[in-house]
Amino acid sequence: TRQKSYNKIAVQTQEANEQHYEVPTEFYHMCLGNRKKYSCCYYETFNETLDQAEVLMLEKTVEHAQLKDGMEILELGCGWGSLTLYMAEKFPNAKITAVSNSKTQKEFIDNTAKAKGYNNVTIITCDINDFDIESKFDRVVSVEMFEHMRNYEMLLNKVRKFLKDDGKLFVHIF
Repeated sequence: TRQKSYNKIAVQTQEANEQHYEVPTEFYHMCLGNRKKYSCCYYETFNETLDQAEVLMLEKTVEHAQLKDGMEILELGCGWGSLTLYMAEKFPNAKITAVSNSKTQKEFIDNTAKAKGYNNVTIITCDINDFDIESKFDRVVSVEMFEHMRNYEMLLNKVRKFLKDDGKLFVHIF
């Protein structure tokens, strides 16, 4: 079984859905900030509200990933869409494709993007083991997903196929 687990990029993806990704959206409305940032926040002065800390972290991610308007961006493991929706807002001319393992998360992001009038977002529901896309991207970004992966060689080979020749990968590991 150990050998088999290394033949996949990620293991127990269905269990992860059952444990927390497919928990009813209402639960996350009660415990996350307005941006529904499912990963870490940034408290610069420790006086920030949760909503402010979410935005500060999103700003840092955009800065470190060197994201710009007009780029084609692929986000792997988009959670409840905090970064996806922030990029859509900040970069209206960017084309953003995001991958989630959760139908519930996709539905939430699609509904939020529609309500806000963002037409530059595509959400794909797919297990990372099975995900493939013909498009090439200026950036591939992933926030707090890589720590759940098991076979980095397979994952990074897959990501390499998604990048343009001058594209870059940004990974935030918790």
